[in-house]
Amino acid sequence: MKQYLVAPYVTVGIQHQKLFIGFGSIQFEETEPTSIQNYLTVLQYFKTPRTLNEARTHLRHLSQLENLIQKLQDQNILIDSESYKRQERFSRQSLFFSLSGMDPSTSQKRLTNKKVAIIGCG
Repeated sequence: MKQYLVAPYVTVGIQHQKLFIGFGSIQFEETEPTSIQNYLTVLQYFKTPRTLNEARTHLRHLSQLENLIQKLQDQNILIDSESYKRQERFSRQSLFFSLSGMDPSTSQKRLTNKKVAIIGCG
């Protein structure tokens, strides 16, 4: 069964009773207190890879659980645990491309075929 986890490099913060979830231009905010607590619970649960069925069983007490999970998946906050492998050399770039809606392997191939010149002054 497919497992999911919170994408590495996703930041979570609370400021002025607003919850901010995401990174860079991929983020959203929540202001409703119950939803804030529910999001925090779901994010904490998915710090380690879990299946959706495990989450449904363990977090069944949360209201709107399916909607929370779906929004986190739609925003690329909750990702397939197989899409990020720390041991791979280009895993950070692949994760960035995936979260940006691009195909990681195609994007990495394009980068591999590019030439770069670094010129320093001073």
